[in-house]
Order: sequence, then structure tokens, then C-alpha cells
Amino acid sequence: MLAGVAVLALAWVLGEILARSTLAQTLVSPGLWSDLVNRCGGQVRYRGNLSLGEVPFVPLLLAATMWVLGTWLLGSLALAWCTGRGWGWSLAELGRWGTPWWLLPAGFALLNVGLEMGWPAGEGAPLLYGTLPFWLSASVAGWGSTWMALSHTLSQSLSQSLSQSLSQSLSQSGESSTDLPPGEPARRPGDASTVGPWGIPWVVWLGMAVYTVVFTGLNWQLYHALRLPHGDSAMYEEHLWNLLHGKGFRSYLDNGRLFLGEHVQVIHVLLVPVYLFWPSHLLLELVQSAALAAGAIPVFRITRRATGNATAATLLALAYLLAFPVQFLDIAIDFKTFRPNAFEIPFLLLALDALESRRFRACGVWLLLTLLCQEDASPVLAPLGLWIALRWPAGADAGDVTADRQVRRGGVTLMLGATAWLVLVVKVILPWFRGGADVHFAQYFSDLGDSTDSIVTTVLKHPGAVWQRWWRPESALFAIGLLAPLGGLPCLSPGRLLVAVPLFGVLCLSDITDSPLHHFHAPLLPILFWSAAHGLANAGRWTAPAARRWLSPGTSPADARRFCLVPTAAWALLAALTSGFWIGVSPQSLAFWDRHSSGYWRDLYVPGERSRQLEQVLALIPTTARVASTDLIHPRFTHHERSYDYSSYRPIVPDDCEYIVIDVHAPGSQIRGPQDVKELRQSPPAWKLLPDHTNGQFLVLQRQ
Repeated sequence: MLAGVAVLALAWVLGEILARSTLAQTLVSPGLWSDLVNRCGGQVRYRGNLSLGEVPFVPLLLAATMWVLGTWLLGSLALAWCTGRGWGWSLAELGRWGTPWWLLPAGFALLNVGLEMGWPAGEGAPLLYGTLPFWLSASVAGWGSTWMALSHTLSQSLSQSLSQSLSQSLSQSGESSTDLPPGEPARRPGDASTVGPWGIPWVVWLGMAVYTVVFTGLNWQLYHALRLPHGDSAMYEEHLWNLLHGKGFRSYLDNGRLFLGEHVQVIHVLLVPVYLFWPSHLLLELVQSAALAAGAIPVFRITRRATGNATAATLLALAYLLAFPVQFLDIAIDFKTFRPNAFEIPFLLLALDALESRRFRACGVWLLLTLLCQEDASPVLAPLGLWIALRWPAGADAGDVTADRQVRRGGVTLMLGATAWLVLVVKVILPWFRGGADVHFAQYFSDLGDSTDSIVTTVLKHPGAVWQRWWRPESALFAIGLLAPLGGLPCLSPGRLLVAVPLFGVLCLSDITDSPLHHFHAPLLPILFWSAAHGLANAGRWTAPAARRWLSPGTSPADARRFCLVPTAAWALLAALTSGFWIGVSPQSLAFWDRHSSGYWRDLYVPGERSRQLEQVLALIPTTARVASTDLIHPRFTHHERSYDYSSYRPIVPDDCEYIVIDVHAPGSQIRGPQDVKELRQSPPAWKLLPDHTNGQFLVLQRQ
């Protein structure tokens, strides 16, 4: 009966999604939506600006039946094999506890019907539509975590195996006794072979390796396929090249001024010793992907320390690698790749790990490195210092009273120091390098003022304007986009989560910064995973009493708590996996494989005619020349004498420029031929068009 209801509900939801393109496009591309409608025997109709899909109910019913019954039957077979119980028992238990999760998307459909009926006045449609991927992700994650709960500890042997002593676990992992709560094992017996260097399981190392290889490969292919922008990406490699060749820490994208007028962002200078041997942008991409992957190590350590469970810690570390807010820092939605503030994530996570294990000097070093990534870390470090001052020590972390008092004082110092550093950067350092001009990112908040002073004045004198920005659907979707891939676990540690609130509130004030698909959210992620680790521990404690009533009689509170940890961590892992399926540009995502999508792998990552013909241009222009070029080919000229930006942002070509190279077939190019080049219309002509040897792919101009 329950399976039948789930089938009908899921078929109805599919019909609601396919009925209108605006809703379906929160999941799939317009082309794929049209294909799905046609494959279901329906047809697309147009009503004004709306695209509507008319789909028969029978194909949807068949698809829903295959999904519900398929997951039920196959899941039951796997459950019977894992637990050693009969298939009948597995079928009944999974049908009882797992099938209801397929009803969850029906809640979305009911709300959608309510909005269409005018409740409340249809104003919540953008917010509701934006949450559709997370309804579907929660449904899959709920079913998967239920299966994990049924299979993980229902056998008595597993509960007994989890009762090993703390000392045995620590002797295998090499951790101190302060790393785990008393009486909690680090991992199950017989797992020594699964643990790699530094006590990190080999599966986590494997996940990190796969992440590094995949994202390094994707970034390299974007570079080779001429899809990687110079601005906010390849320009950082130009900083290193110019610095080593006596031109200063600058990119000529910024009108030739030193980059310290844009950000106090110097962490990539530490790559110079390696860059001397491999002076390439590809090096930066490799290091960034490896650094982001390395963030899984402190996530594992923090989670294991908080929960005492290595399996749960492993699952959350893998969730970190699969979470799309992390992946979009490697490849942003606009295909910008390398950005130094991405290093804030592993550095701050390592600082939090060192803090909790009372390695305070190491914590200070990691915090300093975090500040060198970008000044946007300060709005997170200041409230972190406040948290340390108010909450340290927490529970079992209590140590020497005098030492704890010193740590709290250190928290106050961090709070005051981070605040002072932010003010110094914004009001003194950046304006000094900009010739007294205001910081460039003040324009992101132009709705509140035209300068930092006027923005602060508006916030203080007109708080209603701030509330209006906060209570927008975009702000709610921003929060959901950050929390849903972690299964909402950060919310279960609200004190730690509050550390991220000030910066989150600032980011919500701008239409440019309120998204997890760019790079502005980087400082928030370490706090979110730190909160998720402790939220997972809290979930285990809070749900243990209910679990004891469900488990066999005599189950100890510790075993009941461990029973809850792994399924809850599996919930977060599956939430990260499935939300990344709907939102992303990596092989994990549907868009990567959808030939109609802007993220289709063949269109993005495979070099084409443009890449081949650019070699003709590079052979034509000497490296001693000063070159102005359009954005996507700009990274290929950063090792020339000068590399100027040729775009609508820089309408005047510098007088010392000798060549102009225009990528005619670049995405979004406004120049399709010589007739569109303003320099060729000048009188008297200052430039001449060189003969085309690139099959019309590029225009090359040389100064007369």
C-alpha cells in the first residue's frame, strides 16, 4: 500500500516538473527538458513567454514504478546480504522505513500547487523553485541513510565489534588521548590495514587523489581549450611571472598598478620556489586542486575527534569532496578557476583542527596563512575569536584552568586583531595602492551607497534597507545552497554556525556575492564543516534514546549513539552527492553529460579549432612584444613583455602596445570580423591587419 502511494505521488511530482520549463530548468537544460517531454510521448507548447510540457500520465507512472520498486527490491537484496537476515525481513523493513522517503517530493508539489492558487500571492515561487534540487536530494539521502541504518548495526556482532577500547584505537592511529572523547573508539577492530598516513583512512586518501586528478585535469583542459579567463584566474600566474622578471607584483589587467590595490592576496607567492622550475599557470591549478582536496584531512580529524567514530568521519570527509560549494571554488559557474582565497578552506580547517587538539602555535601559523589568502577571512576570524573567548573550553575539552584562560585571551586577541586588520586593509592599504581611490568591491554593494563610508552609514542609519536585502528569496536560497549539501548538519551546532553569520549577512547584501557558485563564500566553508562535524556528534547524542528503543534490548547508550552516527553521516554524504548531481560542472553533475547544457564536457574541455589555430598566432608574435588580447586568449600572452587587456572594460589601447589579438569565435565575442574593429576605422590608420593564417579564428593587428 505504501509503495503504491509513493509511486502515485512520485509520478505526480514528475508531471508537475515536466509541465513547465521554468521549473524543470532548475534541474535540467531546456534542451534536455524538451527531449524528456518528447520521450514520454508528450509535446511542448508555447503560451506567450511560457514553455509548457503536456505529458501523458502513464509513462510517468511507469517511470515512478520502476524507481520505487527497483530501489525497494534491489535495496532489500543488498540488505539481506549485509545483515544475514532473510529477504522477507529486509523487504518488509526497507518498505516500512525507506519507501516513505519517496513521498518527500510530493511536499514540494503541494506547495507549488498552493502558490499557483495564489497562496501566498504566488510570491514564493522563485524561492520554492530554487529548492527543488534539494527536495530530490533529501529524498535520496533519506532513503540511503535509512538503508545504512538498517544494515549498519542491526546485527549484534557489529555492536559488539564497536566496543573496543580507546587505547587500542589510539595505538593504531598514533593520536593522543585528548583527540577523542573518553571511551569512544577511533575505528573498528581489524581496520588497521585501512588506515594510511597520519591516521587517515586510505579511502579518504583515494577520494582526495581522485578529486585532485579530476579537477586538475578539468582546469588544464579549460586552459588548453581556451575557455579559462584571464581576469580573476590566470592573472595570478602573471603576478608571479612579473614579480620574477622585475615588473612588480602586478597584472596589467589592473591598469598596471600593483595588485595590492585590489586585495591583500599574496599566498601564491609561496609557490615561487616551484614556479622557478615550472613557470606555468598549470602549476597553480594543480596546487589549488590538491590544496582543496587536502581539506578532507582536517574534516576527518575534527569529525573523528567530535564523534569518536572513524567511519562517520570518513563519510563526512568524502562529503566535503563531493559538496558543490567546494567544487565551485575550483571551477566557478563562469569557469574561473584559480583564486588564492580558495586556500582559506584547507588553512582555516587546519587551524580549527589544531585549536581543538590544543596545538596553539600551529593554529596561529595556519590562521596567519589564512589571512594571506585574502582579507575576506577577517569577518570569519573575528567572530571565531569571540567564540573562543566565550565558549572555550567546551565539555570534555576542558584542560588546565590557567591554560584555558590564556586561550580565551588569545580568542579576544584574534577577534580584535582580525577586526583591526580588516579596517586597515579596507581604509588604508588598498586605497594607498589605488592612489587614494575607494576599494573596488564597494561597487558590489552599490544599492546601499557609492563608497565604503556611505555603505556603512546606510547600514547604521537605515537598517530597514539591510533587512530588505536579507529577507529576499536569493538570501534564503544562498543559505540553503550552503547547508543542504551538508545535510543541514551545521544547524545542529548553532554556536559554531553563528561564527559564519556576520560574513554571510554581508554577502547577502549584494546580488553579486550571494551565491555558492562563485568564490565569495570561501571563508564560510571551513566554519560550515567544523559545525557539521560537531552537529553530527550532537545528532548522535540527541537521537540515541530513540535508537535504544528501536534496537535490541540491552543496547548500551554508547552503542546506540554509534548506531546513529554512521547513518547520519551517510545522510550528509548522499546529500552532497545528489545535490552535486543537479548543481555542478564536474563529472558528478548531470550538466557535464548533457549535450544541451552549457557545462557539456565536449564543448568545454576538448580543444577545438581555436586552440589549434592560436599556435599560428603565438609563432607570429615575439615574446619581446607588448600585446593586447581578448580575455580567453589573454593567458597565453602573460609571458610577453606586456600583456594588455583588449575588451570593453579597456576601450583605449596603450600607446606602447605593438600587437592586438582578437579571438573572433570566443564565447560572447562582439567582434565577428575586421568591420567590427574600431582601430581599423581610425583615420589616419594607426594599425594594419595582418594576413589571416588561422582560418578566420583570430584577427591580428600590428601598429603601423
